[in-house]
Amino acid sequence: MKQQRTLVLCSCALIFLLLFSHPLSVTAQEVEDEREFDYIEGSEKGPAQWGDVKREWADCRTGRLQSPIDMYDMELHMLHTTSEQKIAVIGYLYKIGKPDAFLSKLLNDIMSMTDQILKRNIGIVDPREIKFGGKKYYRYMGSLTTPPCKQGVIWTINKKIRTISKDQVRALRVAVHDVSSQN
Repeated sequence: MKQQRTLVLCSCALIFLLLFSHPLSVTAQEVEDEREFDYIEGSEKGPAQWGDVKREWADCRTGRLQSPIDMYDMELHMLHTTSEQKIAVIGYLYKIGKPDAFLSKLLNDIMSMTDQILKRNIGIVDPREIKFGGKKYYRYMGSLTTPPCKQGVIWTINKKIRTISKDQVRALRVAVHDVSSQN
């Protein structure tokens, strides 16, 4: 459960994303420190260069199932990994509006983890507390949206768009060092 909470908080704003996962580790697929890359077009560490930053990120350049990034103001991705390292992501899209009640509960913890090197346990997150709503969705085969851009990821995106406040988005971006388009 400690890994689940750590993943939730450390990856909360990953590409304006939140990541929730079961206790299986996904560190082999994800980059923990987003300072290794950015989303700025033309940057040496931008999306067009990800496949050249590290050899193990080659799929970012050569992959044929690249998933889109930065579709709305924020996205929540719940990442699930099997013991065979197959990945499925359930995604929710957000637009600027009223604060998200669930994120409001986590915001102080998220902000207190900014620029912290050591991981720490701050409790357990029960995903049932997230009131998602909506049963219509899109499904496609894609990739992880961050390096190493692992291919063959099954994506399920809920059609219902939720709301999040600008302050919540700003706090999440700061937590993962995302300086692109901060308001």
